[in-house]
Amino acid sequence: KKCVFDVPLDYLPDKYKSVGTVVMSRFGQSEGEDQIPKIAVKQISIPPLDDVMKLRRDENFSLFIPKHRQIAARLIDIFLGMKTVDDLLSVSVYARDRVNPYL
Repeated sequence: KKCVFDVPLDYLPDKYKSVGTVVMSRFGQSEGEDQIPKIAVKQISIPPLDDVMKLRRDENFSLFIPKHRQIAARLIDIFLGMKTVDDLLSVSVYARDRVNPYL
């Protein structure tokens, strides 16, 4: 089943902020079809991801490199430290376009 995340504009990376509202308004507006449900992403204070973002998005990732293992462990700790599922969803959405995708 289709669904759309309703992401706060503050969570979008800088390169998408200018087109964020346009892109988000395109989904769920199909004529003749049922409305696509939107999942609201609540805005929380995001924990610092500076350590995790030391590994750039375009760099290779390997668990055999100790520094990469530490970074992956830090990201796991951040995710496991969230108190609710909504908080986990918020941090995950925020990290999606900022963190190395292989982490």
